[in-house]
Amino acid sequence: MASPNRNARSAVVLGRLLGIAFLVCFGTGIYSHLLQQPFPGMRFPTRPVQLYQFTQGLHITAGIAIIPLLLAKLNTVMPALVQVPPVRGVLHLLERLSIAVLVSAAIVQVGTGLLNTYQWYPFPFPFKQVHNALAYVIIGSLIVHVAVKLRVIVRYWRARDSYDEQGRFVPDTTVGSELLPPSADREARLDPAMPAAATQAATAYPRGLTGRVLRWVDGAPAAAPAPPPGRRRPSAGRGR
Repeated sequence: MASPNRNARSAVVLGRLLGIAFLVCFGTGIYSHLLQQPFPGMRFPTRPVQLYQFTQGLHITAGIAIIPLLLAKLNTVMPALVQVPPVRGVLHLLERLSIAVLVSAAIVQVGTGLLNTYQWYPFPFPFKQVHNALAYVIIGSLIVHVAVKLRVIVRYWRARDSYDEQGRFVPDTTVGSELLPPSADREARLDPAMPAAATQAATAYPRGLTGRVLRWVDGAPAAAPAPPPGRRRPSAGRGR
């Protein structure tokens, strides 16, 4: 869970690929839907004759590509999804609800779409109508998500703005990303006798029960308890 690959740059790159795949699926899906249920007066080209085969092949390919991309994106942003506290206010609650709608709708969409390629319909609702309606739900929630994360997306859109000369991720606390390394005040809570490598590992986790569970999963050292307010640890080499 403390992998350095779980950062804002990785989330932006995977989100960019997911956005492209969703838009390709949306465009080709709308084209297929209108071919089957056109509005009055609509006309479509009949040449080349392989046009529908191409668009539907592209639709299915992009739809299947969404599955690993969505899993990779969820894996990357997992520290933000399990943060403590889970909700920090009304706006944060609305943001997390939009993410929940996007993820759940995407899972249902790609799952039922994959079953449709096998012409197997074990679900108790009409595939065509639900598949078409969920497409608009996904695109709408995707627009909301991009609008909320726009500052983070712009900041980490290019690799050269995301890493320093040594290839280390450059955190920026001004853009509101939830996938940043811990701040210096968290390092002050650790035991000063803890080795530097252990200190870095222990500060890479969220606070509270979630952080303790994730440290246990990774086998990382536990963080020392915070000192009482108003007291400071004595500096090394200085007597009382």
